[in-house]
Amino acid sequence: VVKPRALKPRVQALTAPHRQLLWDAIETLSVGEQLRWVLALRFGLRQSEALGLKISDFDVNQRTLSILRQVQRIPHQGWVFTPPKSAQGVRDIPLDDHTVELFLEALSGLPEGSELVFPSPDGSPRHASTDRKAWLRLLKRAGIPPVPLHTARHTAATVMITSGVDVK
Repeated sequence: VVKPRALKPRVQALTAPHRQLLWDAIETLSVGEQLRWVLALRFGLRQSEALGLKISDFDVNQRTLSILRQVQRIPHQGWVFTPPKSAQGVRDIPLDDHTVELFLEALSGLPEGSELVFPSPDGSPRHASTDRKAWLRLLKRAGIPPVPLHTARHTAATVMITSGVDVK
């Protein structure tokens, strides 16, 4: 018997008024947290890609961010760094001045010796559930109903497409 395919719920992007509320709330966060959500909402990084970012992935002179890996916590193995979800996931992203400034400011708040941009207090990668909770707190602060974190990726894509960026 062939099982019928389950219908996937349609993922929505945030509306323009919600995006503005979110940007206003982001400005009240620490520099490191601002950088985290800018990367999600402006550049569409997947959660695992953002949490796997290393300081060396940022090239402030060329103003680019290289997405080379993702991170996952696997039971009985610990943290595992792997290539991005797809071959197209390995990419260089041009950065704007604001994002470069946020990154440079965020460096001063990182634990000494940290290679990761978004470490947990012990220096290991931030756990995905901790990151999701931070996202939900941000939405609450902005007065926006809870939506999945992946909505940020769809929002970034929607804004880019409506701004004339080539879909590919």
